[in-house]
Amino acid sequence: MFSRDQLKRVATLTEEDFVQLGKCRRPHNRLGFAYQVAFVRLFDRFPQQQPFELFEELVCFSAAQLGLDAELIELYRKRQPTISEHQQTITGYLRLHPFDDAEAAQLEQFLFEESCRLEQASALMGRAREFLKEQHVLEPAQFRIARIVGEQRTRAREHIFRRVAASMPNDLAGTLEDLLVVKPDETSSGLQAIKANPSKPSVDAMLTLLDKLRVIEATGVLGVDLSWLNGNYQRALFHHVRKSPVIRLRELAEPRCRAELVCFLWQSYSDAVDQAVDMFDKLLTRAHTQAQNELDEQLCRQRQSIQLSLTALRSIGRIILDDAISDEELRARLFAAVPREELVACVDEIGEWVTGTRSDFFHGIVRRHGMLRKFSRHCLTPWSLPRTPRTDRALACVRCRCSRN
Repeated sequence: MFSRDQLKRVATLTEEDFVQLGKCRRPHNRLGFAYQVAFVRLFDRFPQQQPFELFEELVCFSAAQLGLDAELIELYRKRQPTISEHQQTITGYLRLHPFDDAEAAQLEQFLFEESCRLEQASALMGRAREFLKEQHVLEPAQFRIARIVGEQRTRAREHIFRRVAASMPNDLAGTLEDLLVVKPDETSSGLQAIKANPSKPSVDAMLTLLDKLRVIEATGVLGVDLSWLNGNYQRALFHHVRKSPVIRLRELAEPRCRAELVCFLWQSYSDAVDQAVDMFDKLLTRAHTQAQNELDEQLCRQRQSIQLSLTALRSIGRIILDDAISDEELRARLFAAVPREELVACVDEIGEWVTGTRSDFFHGIVRRHGMLRKFSRHCLTPWSLPRTPRTDRALACVRCRCSRN
């Protein structure tokens, strides 16, 4: 259950522990006392008395520290009055408190606050145990902690649902209800259309994402302030709506349904912004790569003519750099080495590679301007997205990508 390192870190006896152990006269009582101290530090509770709860690995670890035989624990477990007396002594020595009404009220308040940011019961159970340990409160029975977790989880949900519903504009409730309705001329609800996500980057996929952003903006849900609600809790409500069919959402209580839809639309909007930025980058990179590959292919196809031009350039260069040739006979020597017709053909051939459409791969991107223009203008206008820190960062990423390319 516990590793050796965990036992060393938590169950190692301290100097103060050995002082207390010195008050126990018999070896088996010293072992039992040390075992119960280590048990409390590990589990934040005492071992059961009837029958005495033994954790063999912890018994061996405690016995090794005392230099005693672990079998002595069998003598100790038979002395129930001694076990009870030691538990009372340890309670005072470690300044532990029983779990009474005051501690229960503190735990309830703590779990309510935690339930406003954590939705999973297992996580809340772990936080409850950590809280009790920090407060030096002995853990009650597990079912009691589970009951308090369930109660505070329900209370926190109702609080969150009421607060989200209260912050909604009056006309938003009807808009949210319309999302759950399948109109006569459609095959799915508006909510299902928002749930759909394009799988591969393409112009149509980009336009679909931008349409999703516009649809969510049109609902007015972005006017609801959710900055007070923990992001983890928002994601939990988002995933519940994403996995639930429309018919199940209709069965939810009205405040809960509205709150979950608000969180779903907010998270869907944020995710769609991220997807749009990522897809914009991929489409721009694809256009860049295609233009570069196109230029490389043309270069390969024209390899022979380029080789001829380079050969002619080498011949001309050698003649020009030869100081033994006078300026008067230079022209004649040049045309003797490279005929005029061949030189004219070379000049014409390499013209486009110097200043024409083959001089840079950017011309290939320009030829794809029609494809990029279908979506880029929507991504580059800051008024197409609400001004939030997240969308501002997204727009900055898009502009940075455009400036690099």
